[in-house]
Amino acid sequence: MKFLWLLLVMVSATCPQRQSTMECFYNVADKNGDGIVTKTELTDAVYKALHWYEKIPFQVFGGIQKILNDCDANHDNLLSVDESMQMSSCMDSCFKRRHTVEHFGCK
Repeated sequence: MKFLWLLLVMVSATCPQRQSTMECFYNVADKNGDGIVTKTELTDAVYKALHWYEKIPFQVFGGIQKILNDCDANHDNLLSVDESMQMSSCMDSCFKRRHTVEHFGCK
């Protein structure tokens, strides 16, 4: 039982917080500083950050449209941190948050 508890503590310690990860991503992706990430800004930021070998799997698993489906609460192709926090599917896994932190230099 102690091992399981220790494992859970280690995993949660290495999993970035959802709110701070989103804030960092939006700060990087929002090129004009208006607090909103357009589909164009999103596309530019994501494809600039991905390595060449990550782009095909990203597209296969839904790409930009998957991000919009997961994070765009009102389906207007404009994203904000507050709107994305309303969507439980947005940055819902440690995998997504870790990769965002890694690729966008979040801390």
